[in-house]
Amino acid sequence: MDELETDLDERRKRAVSEGWLGEIEGIDRTLQCSREKRADALRLTRITRQVNLGMPTVAASRQPESGWIATAPTAVAIQPTVLFAEIGVSGQF
Repeated sequence: MDELETDLDERRKRAVSEGWLGEIEGIDRTLQCSREKRADALRLTRITRQVNLGMPTVAASRQPESGWIATAPTAVAIQPTVLFAEIGVSGQF
């Protein structure tokens, strides 16, 4: 930022010596915005505080038992006799 402001100051001096009024106005506006941005950054640096939220943990009652293995849900077996009993067909298939 310092280098940019130094360069803008030098460009402004040249614009003044050459009589470039529009250039002077543009450089002044750029310098103003640059300085405001720097002031905002410094202000935010001073007021920003980090908060330690800690590491999340799993409650003891929710931890799996030792030897417990997670598996996919098992399909439920349906007996054909139960399905066909509703329409009057009996016997095992």
